[in-house]
Amino acid sequence: MGTNLYLATWENELGLDDFNSMTGKQQTDAVKRSNIMQEVSGINASIGAPAQITPFTLAWYPTPELQMAASEAYYQVAIERIKNNPASYAWHVISSWWRLWHTEHYPAAVPAVFRLALKISSIVVYVLGFAGGIFALRGGIKSPLVAPFLFLLYFPLVHCWLHTEARYTAGGRLILIFYASLMAAKVFQAVVALWFRRVKKSGPLDLATTNI
Repeated sequence: MGTNLYLATWENELGLDDFNSMTGKQQTDAVKRSNIMQEVSGINASIGAPAQITPFTLAWYPTPELQMAASEAYYQVAIERIKNNPASYAWHVISSWWRLWHTEHYPAAVPAVFRLALKISSIVVYVLGFAGGIFALRGGIKSPLVAPFLFLLYFPLVHCWLHTEARYTAGGRLILIFYASLMAAKVFQAVVALWFRRVKKSGPLDLATTNI
């Protein structure tokens, strides 16, 4: 958990491309401007680990003892970073509720129009899904599958404090789509009901005077 929490304290400053560059020979400008590489090297030196190991997985540390030491060392540094800049970490926690459900980066081979379509569909499913789940919990949707909405809350409640990626919520996507479909059906029913009420108020349709 220590490495995950440590990376979380950097997510407002560094993006996915920046993190990925840390494992290569050429770092991005954002990484170079930050002191993360120096900080990582210092943490590794403090526990007697090779300086070039990055904190993306503890499995890169060669022994169980170093893995445990690295986790604790990164945890302590992360806590200090949070104390020094609590507002930045608070924003990370809040924004993670969004990042957990949306892919930020698509392969360059995907045409821009498809990337835009995927982002729009992701937003629609997210909004309708959580709206449908909340509506279901309030008893507005008479469904025996109300409880699974609580499972969706597991993802942000557990992961929003740590380093977040959209792939972490893969197990809950079908449930989110289920609630999105319920909410979409509810909205459609409301629109149709409103249309029928307006037609009823306007009186019966006179076919003799109506142009068809």
